[in-house]
Amino acid sequence: MENILKSKNLGDTNLVESRLTGYSQVVMVPPLGILFTTEYFMSSGLILTLLFMAGQVQQPASDIARLRELLADKKQPQLQAQAAYSILQQQTPLATETVRQYLRDPRNVEVFTAFAGAIKLRRDGRFSDELIDALSIELNIVRQAACEALGASADGKAAFKLKQIAENSSQEESLRIQAMAALGKTGRKNAAETLLNLLADPKPGIRMASRSALAEIVGEDLGRDHAAWQVWFDERKNLSPEAWLEERLAQRNARLTRLDGELDSLRTRNRTLYQQIYVRLGPTEKIPFFQGLLDHEDPAVRILLAGWLSEAMNEESFRKPAGEMLLNFSRDTVEEVRRQAVLGMGRCNDKACLDRLLLIIQSDQISVRAAAARSLAMQAKGNDGAARMVLVLPALQNALADPALEVVVEAAEDLGSLGVPAAVPLLAGLLRHKAVAVRKTAAQALERIADISVLEELMAGLEDPDIGVRLGVLGAVSRAVNQAKVIKEDDRLRLQSRMEMILLKDPDAGVRARSATLLGDFGTPMHLLNLWKAAITEGDPRIQEKSWQAFLEILSRSKDMKLIHEWNLVVRREAPLRRVNFLVELLAKMQPSGMNPKIELAPVRELLVQCGIENQKWLPAWSALRELPQALEPEDVERRLSLLLQIAEIALKEQAAPDVLQMVDFARPLFVGRKKLQADFEELYRKANFITGTKN
Repeated sequence: MENILKSKNLGDTNLVESRLTGYSQVVMVPPLGILFTTEYFMSSGLILTLLFMAGQVQQPASDIARLRELLADKKQPQLQAQAAYSILQQQTPLATETVRQYLRDPRNVEVFTAFAGAIKLRRDGRFSDELIDALSIELNIVRQAACEALGASADGKAAFKLKQIAENSSQEESLRIQAMAALGKTGRKNAAETLLNLLADPKPGIRMASRSALAEIVGEDLGRDHAAWQVWFDERKNLSPEAWLEERLAQRNARLTRLDGELDSLRTRNRTLYQQIYVRLGPTEKIPFFQGLLDHEDPAVRILLAGWLSEAMNEESFRKPAGEMLLNFSRDTVEEVRRQAVLGMGRCNDKACLDRLLLIIQSDQISVRAAAARSLAMQAKGNDGAARMVLVLPALQNALADPALEVVVEAAEDLGSLGVPAAVPLLAGLLRHKAVAVRKTAAQALERIADISVLEELMAGLEDPDIGVRLGVLGAVSRAVNQAKVIKEDDRLRLQSRMEMILLKDPDAGVRARSATLLGDFGTPMHLLNLWKAAITEGDPRIQEKSWQAFLEILSRSKDMKLIHEWNLVVRREAPLRRVNFLVELLAKMQPSGMNPKIELAPVRELLVQCGIENQKWLPAWSALRELPQALEPEDVERRLSLLLQIAEIALKEQAAPDVLQMVDFARPLFVGRKKLQADFEELYRKANFITGTKN
């Protein structure tokens, strides 16, 4: 027997098509979804399942004979419930008579309970007489089904009949009890009054049944004391029918809220137990454990399972069964389960998973489409990624035009992570998107793959009002310039001018700091002045630091000693405390191009030696002097020794005796013919030795 259930989103409604052996029905339901269950009553009277269909039902006239065949199929309880509901909703004379026939023959328990459940759901009061007759049936499951249906569907006439049965002392006690239970489920005020009177019945069974039914109406059991029930009713007996029902509804809602909370707690505990079981499983136990949870009724457990299946994809032996289960979950009725499964499918290299992802990225659920975009990017990065890229890239490109921003942002980020040159112009085009989130993601993606071909779009992006976008575009500009083999001179001049303008005028300190870094990458000595001003002007420390580093970068790259001397004087005049650091950092950044770096960097080191002595900074001066090339002329040797003596004297004042001893040893080979300097150094050596001995 064919039972096909298909669900498709159509705007704000779901279209559910159910083909039942040639019988077709179409149900339009709200976007909250459809919950299909079937209400059956076992000997204990508990509800196992109820076919619940919400919304406006539209269907053609059905073949009653065919639906009767479905009703007779005891192995398909859900189909029985669907058939019963379908017959009940037609309201034609033939359908109505069919329902009456089945309700008058309660021997077919499954069909009777299916119709009773449908009557309860539709609150259909046409069959109250048949249901009241069923209250006297010996089968407990039939009586309970009839009682539930009457409680939901009884009109004034049926309620009066139930009242007569309940109050008739000549009736069988079991029938009176069932009538009272049905009255309690109606929630009516006159039913409460009838039940209140029956609390004084001489039969204990009747009193207990009345109390139980009243508790159904009130929402709690007030005990055996008749006075307590009477006080409760007296406080409400003057309420209008509407006010009475509003109070009953509020009480029921409060109970539902409490039960929902308790159910959530139990589900949370259940999930915790499953997690504890999972961490204790051995490798061979995992797949059977996963298979046992595939059809779990709690969506949260299925979400957990989807995550575990994703983890299992890391192990070769689990990949195939885990991939098949994730494929199964990608069709789950709960969106979050589908999303988690789709995310896990990105690790599965199976072609079925790829085909499914290419289909899902066009689905109706936004979060699922976004997850599919991410998984497709993962597929393109895995084994055989080049072959898959042919299919993945067009899908991600199409996703850039998706109406949902979440999907566009994810697709843009994924294209950037793939590093595909073909995506560069697409992402550059997104810099004009109206949504800030999309522009920002596109800019961040371009930081990884931008090239000089999109320079115009990047220049336009520097005008974006959003700080995050401008920062990302600056990063993309940096990559494009650094990766370019050749840059047109006009483009270079425009970039330099734009970076300088941003440094001076952009309202955000972070953007200005980043523009300073870029200016340091491709700026020229003509930009040194503005960088210097930005470095020494009080303001945001980020701007000062980045401008200072860019200033040193350009100056070191120039290797122009005349220019270095000029700026050494400027630093000495305008920021004397930074002069030593200026020369130290400049020396560290300068990369000699010749074969003898000592000779090439000697002028800067000599400046550092002199600056260190002037500023009483002996350590950088001593380090620079040691790296100077060997002096050949006598006057140069004498000058070098004189400088070293000054450095040693400063070091001795600071109790750096071991370093002074090293300086004297360094100078000894040069003492020949220089007795005065030799004596001065020997005196320093004696003092340093004394300090060292004292410390020891």
